Formats: sequence, C-alpha cells, structure tokens
Amino acid sequence: MDDIRATVGNNPYSLLIDESSDIGKIEYLGIAIIYYDYQTKKVVCTFLALSPIESCTSIGIVNCLKATINKVGLDLCNLDGIGTDNASAMVGINNGVYQLLKKEIPGLILIRCVCHSIQLAVSAAAKIAFPRNLEFLISETYNWFSNSPKRLGDYKSLYNTINDGLDPKKIIKSCDTCWLSVSPAVRRIDNQWLELKTHFGIARLSERCYKAELLHEMYNDDTNKAYIMFLIPILDQVERLNFSFESNQPDPTILLDDITMVIKSLVNRICLPAKNIDPFEGNIETALDPKPYLGHKFENKLKEMRQNNFHPEREFALRSRCINFLQNLIKELRQRLPDNVKILQKMSQISIRHALNPVSKQDLIPIMELMHVSPEIIDRVEFQWRSVHLVQWTEHEDTIAFWGEVAAFKDASGSNPFKELADFSISLLILPHSNAEVERVFSQMNLVKNKLRNRMQAEMANTILAIRAGLKRHGKSCFNYEIPEDLSAKIGTAVTYCGNKRPMPSGPVPSTSQDTSGPSTSQGTVPNTSQDSSATISPIEDDFEDDLDFFLLMG
Repeated sequence: MDDIRATVGNNPYSLLIDESSDIGKIEYLGIAIIYYDYQTKKVVCTFLALSPIESCTSIGIVNCLKATINKVGLDLCNLDGIGTDNASAMVGINNGVYQLLKKEIPGLILIRCVCHSIQLAVSAAAKIAFPRNLEFLISETYNWFSNSPKRLGDYKSLYNTINDGLDPKKIIKSCDTCWLSVSPAVRRIDNQWLELKTHFGIARLSERCYKAELLHEMYNDDTNKAYIMFLIPILDQVERLNFSFESNQPDPTILLDDITMVIKSLVNRICLPAKNIDPFEGNIETALDPKPYLGHKFENKLKEMRQNNFHPEREFALRSRCINFLQNLIKELRQRLPDNVKILQKMSQISIRHALNPVSKQDLIPIMELMHVSPEIIDRVEFQWRSVHLVQWTEHEDTIAFWGEVAAFKDASGSNPFKELADFSISLLILPHSNAEVERVFSQMNLVKNKLRNRMQAEMANTILAIRAGLKRHGKSCFNYEIPEDLSAKIGTAVTYCGNKRPMPSGPVPSTSQDTSGPSTSQGTVPNTSQDSSATISPIEDDFEDDLDFFLLMG
C-alpha cells in the first residue's frame, strides 16, 4: 500500500467500484485503482481495497468510498474517472454515486462497464427474437448430467462407441444472467449434437423421463439445430469484443475500432452493401436485404432441410427470427454504448497515429472542456499538441509507451516543453472501460474467504488481497519476494504493534521454554515444568510469533 501511495502521489487516478457479498453475507465495496506508473511507463490496474458497507444505497457507497480513499492516503480531488456497472444506485441521474461525487469533482468522468452493456444487449435481443425452448435446451442439457454420475457414464460409453474410443468434452453450464456465457455452451452442444440426440432417445425409454422426452424432441427438430448454427459466429464475434475490454492492459485508443468493427459486421449481415449505412446512426429498416446471407453453416443447413421437405413458411419464420435478433442486437448496442463511444472517439484523437501525423490531428479542446481543464492549461496543451510531431521520437507503435516517452522528455534547459500535454494525455489513458478488474477482486475474495475461513475479518482479507496484487504488480511470487530490510527490522518491535489493543499481562507468565536439566529418558530429556517468576512473555513477543505463523501460512 505504501508502494501505491508513493507511485500515485499527486497524479490523477481512476477507480473501478462495485458491491458484492462474501460467504458470510457481508456486503463489501470492491475498489480497484488505475494509475500511470512513470517508472515502468505503463498504465497499472490493481486492487486497492475491499471495504464493508453498512448500506448499499448511493449515499452509503459514497461515504464508504470517501473513507477508504482517506484511509489509503489519496487525494479525492485527483480522481479522474469512475467505472461502474449500470445499476441505478451507481449511475442514477438524480442521486447516483456519480452525481454525488460530481458535486465535489466537477470534471469527473463516468464510464459504464462496456462488458456489462454488451451482455445486457445480447440478453435483450435474444429474449425478443428467439423461442424460449432454445434457452431451455441449452440449460437443461447441462442440468441433465450435472448431478448424475450414472448418466455421465452412460453418455461416455455411447460417445466412445460412436467416435471410436474418444471421450466427450464436458457440457458447460450457461449463466442465467449472462447470455455471453452461452457461447461456449452452444459450441459444445453443436459439436456433440448427434451423440446427445441419441443419448436422450435412449434415456426417454430407459428412464421413462418426461424431461428426456422433451429434450429428445428438441434435438430431433432441425430448426433448433439451425438456430445454434446461426448463433455461434455471432456470439463468437461479440465475445471477442468482450475479451478485448476485459484484458488487463488494452490500448484504449483502439478500443473504438473494435466496437465499430463489430457493429459494422452485424449491419452488413442484414443490409444491402450499396446503402453504406452508418453503424451508429443509420436507419437499418430502409436498407434491409430481402434475403440476407446468414452464415455458411446456417445456409447449408437450410439447404439440407429443404431437401427433407422443409415448409417454406417455416423457413421464412426461421429467417425472420434470425434477422430480428440481429436488428435488436444492433439497436441495443446503439442504445447502451453511446456515452462510451463518445469518450472513445475523443480518446482515439491522442493515439500515436494521430499525434505524429499533422494532417489527421483533431482539436482537443472539446474533451478538455468536458474534463473542466482550466483555460490556461487548454492554451498550453493546444500549442504543444500542434508541435509534438516536430520531435524525433523513438516510439512509433505503442500509444501508452509513446506518452511515457513524451512525459520523460527534456530539452536543453532540463525542462519538459510538453509537460501539460503529456499529463492531459495520461489522464485520458487511465480512464476505465470495464469492471473486469473489480470482478476479479471478488473472485479472489471468494477464494480467500471460503467456507472453512468464513470468520475472516475484513482487515485480514484486505491484507491477503493486497499482498497478492502487489506480488503480481511487481512480477514476484512468495518464493522470490524479498522483504525490505526496513520492514523486517520492525517485526517484533513496539513500532509495528503500537495500535495493538491487547491488554498487558497483570502478573508473571509461566515460561514455556524447556529446561534440559531434567532427568533423561529414552525419548530425550524431560522438560522442567516448574514456573519461573522472572520469565515473562511480552505482548510484542507473542505478536512476533503470530507474524511468523502468518508468513508461514502465506508462503
């Protein structure tokens, strides 16, 4: 924590916040911090704190956040942006967390989690367009095998017989609240469609189970198979976009290209190419292709179904549902991502390809006014922005490394003529775009505070999580990390335990040391258990033993 305080200092930083509960149903506010490390010239996103909250209201979250920032030793005024999910307590326009903080920090930027918005968009589109039995098929296939070793064994034997001794891959569970988790489950079911259809055909007769009969009928219906074939490439493409935002160190200046590419691809699937529809604002209904090409496997499946006397009306209904899904998905993405797209469009202006190209440079004044930059700084940044390409820089590919080089640049007088521009650009680069890091904090919390350690207090959980995050941040592990000498010298001293509330012993404490002067036995000497009034154990020595136990536990 001292390392984070020293690295951040008075520089701007951003926070990722979210709330969750542990195994003991205690509500916590998870906080991750994003800042720029001038030594490594990297944007760092790491764990900051896990704070218990008494109330999950916006006021309770803000009070907990302020107390945590004050305890850590950071300046609230340097908070550049916050990343949250789309909960009303966080982003409410009247009394949300963002609105309460903005009263104290006028230039605060709100970034809604792009991953959460993408998930909501896919869920809403699927709910409108697809039949309900499709979700039933995906979820109940997993549930059929989840708690039955016998069914798994029967299916494994059947799969071995059909596939010449190969073992089946496990059917994956899909999360009810996250449609993107359906993607790996759908792929696994598609790869084992014949084997699953055969298994449920046998199970409905051997077990006389109504659910097995329902699943067998669904696997026999080629329409469901066509839906699965249509969904796989769409979900794969959206999932890749999700992964790009979830990565630990994405380049924020090119994330806009990823969003634009996905939406353009979805638009081109159902619109006529000659119409040249704008991916974010164009009217799709006026440019729809009367018979769009919906994927190679999907079209081949329809061709096969036509040979088996598939009725044209059913084919029209199937195509209409698929097109309706794409239309609603584009609509939902447009509705849920406009604020993020605007921020990303402004951030893309400071990318290295624009910074070093005097022709493609755009004005930075609008984004500086949005962040409430003072007029004096705006003038300086604008002048430096127009002349930064005149220097011969060594970095020409990585935007983050480039601005680190600009921040460290010195002229003949030893000063940096681009200081304000570099500081402003870095403040843009540390804006959050995904809550993935704070979700990882909760995953680590559930691993640390489990059923066997459910009485662990918040202070110990924070300590363990801070150690794990610090080791990862420095590329170390518990085997090669060396404790600083100034810290190890304090172990066992009153400086370390000045805040210890343990009462001092009122009298002499029995000695636990062994006296080897006792009579010898076959197992060795018998310890002298007589009390020695002159031998006492101080609280500091007792706490020193606790520290040794802690280091042994962590190591």
